[in-house]
Amino acid sequence: MNIKRIFDFLYPKNYTCVVCGDDVFNNKYYVCKYCLKTLPFLTGKLCKHCSDPMVGGGDYCKRCKAGLHYYDRAISPFVYKDTIAMLIQDFKYNNKKYLAKTLASFMSEKFKTEKLYVDIIVPVPLCEKRLKLRGFNQSALLANEISYTLNVPAYENAVVRVKETLQQTKLNIMERQSNLKDAFVVKKKKMVKGKSVLLIDDVYTTGATSTECARMLKLAGASAVYVLTVAHTVKDDEI
Repeated sequence: MNIKRIFDFLYPKNYTCVVCGDDVFNNKYYVCKYCLKTLPFLTGKLCKHCSDPMVGGGDYCKRCKAGLHYYDRAISPFVYKDTIAMLIQDFKYNNKKYLAKTLASFMSEKFKTEKLYVDIIVPVPLCEKRLKLRGFNQSALLANEISYTLNVPAYENAVVRVKETLQQTKLNIMERQSNLKDAFVVKKKKMVKGKSVLLIDDVYTTGATSTECARMLKLAGASAVYVLTVAHTVKDDEI
């Protein structure tokens, strides 16, 4: 044990829980032990490709059996609801950029448990209009935090968005796919050619964004594309 660890053990730093505001000591998530118990972790029987909840036999959901996703696997630590939904919304829309550290910590831990290997990390890009309005790309902030934790380089501009698209939240699956068609371009193909890529986004809903980004990355020569998001949207009847 080095001197810094000994000092931290004897004189623990005082942090504040990002959920309830209570004191937290030496906690990498900045979430107190009580709030930690309330977080909606994504558990149970999940599709081994997209992580959608499943019932019955088999390892893959119908969409993944049909080969509708271009990525190799998608994982998330949480279900998009309750406290996690609130934190993500605060992060994106209320300028609480410090939440990137907490959310990315959970994402990194989830990735480590899957024992996957990647060469580079790439965030899903925002369109220019939304980036100017928000002032930052939440996926890029997450990617940078995860890069530091996993010691894997992150390239914010490896994929760029070249088409203004409608907001996905009001669209169905088919409309989402059409909306995102040819919306992304791999800016530097040499950066991804032959590489295993970890694609970062905040929420996985239908997989349309991840699929289109993965399609372009693989066309550029990526050997594999894994998707890591903070949370996975689940229908009420699937929980």
